[in-house]
Amino acid sequence: MAAAIDEGRRRNLGLTISIVEPTGEPIAFGRMTGAGYGSADIALAKARTAARFGRETRVLADALAAGQLWPLAIDGLIPVEGGVPIVVDGRTVGAIGVSGASALTDGDIARLAEAAAG
Repeated sequence: MAAAIDEGRRRNLGLTISIVEPTGEPIAFGRMTGAGYGSADIALAKARTAARFGRETRVLADALAAGQLWPLAIDGLIPVEGGVPIVVDGRTVGAIGVSGASALTDGDIARLAEAAAG
């Protein structure tokens, strides 16, 4: 989480960061000054989606952009970039969700934070 917060500060962004365990239950949360109130729910949904599917949420966003509708059919799933699983020894041990900037920036920062955690 510290890496995401540091990068958000460096870019002068107001981000919300959520970290969840593999089941999607939250274990850490951070909201930076200037983060939108709705970004808390979005960051958590991104983290939960990445944890439960074991893949980045951008994969689901790409499927939706390609015309596949299944990402909309699953309750609680958010097909928007910014959720990244935390993988250790090939096993998903949690995930991070970032919200507050553009979807692409959220994804970049989530990947940076995941790399710092590993």
